[in-house]
Amino acid sequence: MIENRERYTYRQAAARVKRSVITIKRWRRHGMPMGWHEGMRVVDHATLLKWLRTTIARNDANRRVTGDTPPQLELDAPTLNPPNVMVE
Repeated sequence: MIENRERYTYRQAAARVKRSVITIKRWRRHGMPMGWHEGMRVVDHATLLKWLRTTIARNDANRRVTGDTPPQLELDAPTLNPPNVMVE
């Protein structure tokens, strides 16, 4: 695991948040602020972790219905119908 730093290169950032370099570059294209340090693109620690948290929060797979969720906001659970299987 990579230690906490003030700023990270693409490769270091990817290792820090356990994502690919391609993902870090995509975040940059979508607006993640990055700067330059000694001729290399870098992102600061707080910004990187903020983008990771935001990405996780936006992902529907990470959303759970809790007891305090108003009923009108709950999503209907998908209906799973098992296939007809004959058991002898």
